[in-house]
Amino acid sequence: MPVPPLRTARLRLDPVDPERDAADLARLWADPRFSAFEISDPPADRAQVLQRFGWVDRMPPGLGGWVLRWPDPAGSDRSWHPGRPGLVGRVSLRQWEHDPAGPPELGWHLAPAYWGRGLATEAMTAVLEHARTVVGLDRTIALVRVDNRPSRAVAERLGGVVRDQGEWYGPGWTFVRYDVPAPARTSGGGPPGSMGGDPMA
Repeated sequence: MPVPPLRTARLRLDPVDPERDAADLARLWADPRFSAFEISDPPADRAQVLQRFGWVDRMPPGLGGWVLRWPDPAGSDRSWHPGRPGLVGRVSLRQWEHDPAGPPELGWHLAPAYWGRGLATEAMTAVLEHARTVVGLDRTIALVRVDNRPSRAVAERLGGVVRDQGEWYGPGWTFVRYDVPAPARTSGGGPPGSMGGDPMA
């Protein structure tokens, strides 16, 4: 069961295709602001991008990754985004390598041009809805570097509660682990993956 495409009020979430998306993904990493909280060096070339996304084909049914794009760049409201081509970012729902049998790990990474717009929260709300309604999960986790306050704020807006922290990826890299519920879809809402209410929250 590969991950399906998802939609929100402002975004299209397309399943990651490393071959198709390699160039756009490399451009994301090329921005030093994007890679500032990464624990590995940016990929040097297309081959390294493909290698880094080899996990996509190894995930259990319903788990995987998505790239974030504008549904209709030409017709979108450019008062809140520059309307530039390329990826808005990428998100994921994947096995946590330190506990593959436990709750899956959430991940979100946005291009710096789109920070502060509520887009990560919007996209991850759709991913959490998928986790509940399609995969049948009631809980996920998020691992965020302790010094990454913007991403910690996203985890908290998603309902994440701090469970513990540790250096799972090596000395000097302290991460906070959040338990994040996968809330059931509210009645009367839009189609799966859509957002109701204020999309900027």
